[in-house]
Amino acid sequence: MSVNDAYRQMATSGLYGKPPGLKGKYDNVRRFWEDKKTAFFLRPFLEDIKRRCLENGRKVRILDLGCGSGDGYELLTEVVNHDASPREVEVNVLPESEIDLYVGVDLNSELLEQGRGYFSNCEHVKFLKRDFLQGLGVEEEPPFDIYFANYGTLSHCRDEDVEDLLLRIIEYSGKKAIFLGDWLGAYSYEWQNFWADPLEKNYTIPYVVSYLYDREERENVELESFNMRLMDRATIFSIINRVARRSRHHAEIKVLRLFDRSLFVGRHIETGEFNDCPQKLRSAVNSLLEPECRTDLEELRVHYQHAEGFEHLNRRFKRLERIWNSLVDITEKVLEGKTVALDHGEDEMGDFLSLSTRTLVQLNDQVKGLPVEDVRANIIEPQLAYLLRRAEMIFQEGLGMGHGYTAVLEIEKKL
Repeated sequence: MSVNDAYRQMATSGLYGKPPGLKGKYDNVRRFWEDKKTAFFLRPFLEDIKRRCLENGRKVRILDLGCGSGDGYELLTEVVNHDASPREVEVNVLPESEIDLYVGVDLNSELLEQGRGYFSNCEHVKFLKRDFLQGLGVEEEPPFDIYFANYGTLSHCRDEDVEDLLLRIIEYSGKKAIFLGDWLGAYSYEWQNFWADPLEKNYTIPYVVSYLYDREERENVELESFNMRLMDRATIFSIINRVARRSRHHAEIKVLRLFDRSLFVGRHIETGEFNDCPQKLRSAVNSLLEPECRTDLEELRVHYQHAEGFEHLNRRFKRLERIWNSLVDITEKVLEGKTVALDHGEDEMGDFLSLSTRTLVQLNDQVKGLPVEDVRANIIEPQLAYLLRRAEMIFQEGLGMGHGYTAVLEIEKKL
């Protein structure tokens, strides 16, 4: 079965549909954790792009490579300006009114048709069936400002394909553009059994989209695997350096940001497909973010398994495990009305836990007596989810340790 056939199977299953919640492609972790984290890191660069376009008297142009049904459009238009004043109504950095054209290209006809249905009233949104590895397919269009390949798109490609893609973008773009590319991280805890250091060239795992199904359903559904490239920091820089040498425009490619996404709540954290110690962490965080739903906090605790020969990774995962489990412990004590220590030391970890503790204690005190159906389910638990997400954002170094590994690049032509 080809990659395209595998995604056609998902599209026709109904599990790629829009209803969100505790499971499926658009579960709570995807919407309120993964997309929000990408938006947070991308925000300053979007602000810069919009400013440059306004100075040139035009709107922003976006090319989404491997667009599926247009998820990239939704992500980009929902990035929030956190500096907006309380009086402002429009708080999105890149609202639809500031977009000249969004073009999504993909090979999957079913997903493209979904996208056309979702955005049928948006004249500035266009979907094209194209293989972007054979060419961008939009040569009749003026250059774009943002080239977007999110949600693991580039893990479908060989490194040589990514190099050629970047060279096409350099050739096609104006003087300056932003490229966001996303792979599966080489050292995600989900596939600890497949860790390798150093990575072989074009190192892949036999990926399967089994996470959309419950355990009982997985046993009765025959799913085909396809190879997915795992990526690390050193390989990204190698690709960039080779592209810079090959470019006839002497383009400068600057790494604006590298970040990991979903270190403990990736799609396969509980399937056991690639790790012998699965945990229900994604389900637990989905529950934290679900209205009117209480979470079993014991299922939220991380039990990290040591990996021989990877001490640098073990140290980083263990640090995040300590912070994560401390937040769960603090929340449990707050909910039980127990006394909680407000100070946790003077290092970065201690400062974060001290601030988080005060936040939870004060919030719990303030919401008592409010006319809310279930304060724990609807106020305290979502706050815990946001603190866990913030911990992941602060205590990671963009090394390829998450389910998603994202590079934000600035491409600038010199000639």
